[in-house]
Amino acid sequence: MSTLKKLDDQLSKFKSEDDRAPLPDGKIILFFELNSNELPEQEAAKLDRVVGFYSKHPDSQIVIDGYTDSRGDPAYNSHLSKFRADMIKGFFAERGIPESQIKTFGRGPQNPIADNDTAEGRKKNRRIEIRIKMKNQ
Repeated sequence: MSTLKKLDDQLSKFKSEDDRAPLPDGKIILFFELNSNELPEQEAAKLDRVVGFYSKHPDSQIVIDGYTDSRGDPAYNSHLSKFRADMIKGFFAERGIPESQIKTFGRGPQNPIADNDTAEGRKKNRRIEIRIKMKNQ
């Protein structure tokens, strides 16, 4: 199953009033290539759903966690994961979400979602996770 198909499947599970934006208990996961900090253009449409949800819930907070696979220098991985998270924060800020409402974290290789011993597993671990927290949470 392709990465885009997986993202579409994930997003189809989210529900909202009218635009399938993620609910506060939902999570969007974006995947990156090895040593890359470029967000594929098709992923921007997924992020626009977060912007749409935020516009209806401006008291919410967005939390962005960046992750890498376990290969390479731990300090580099930590820096890369934070850079990716900050890049997504910039995307949201450019679309009108106040930076004060966005928290970013560079987690490096922490919390893998797949086995780092395989190429496919490492690819799944190079990711950004975006969560929305409502004010009352």
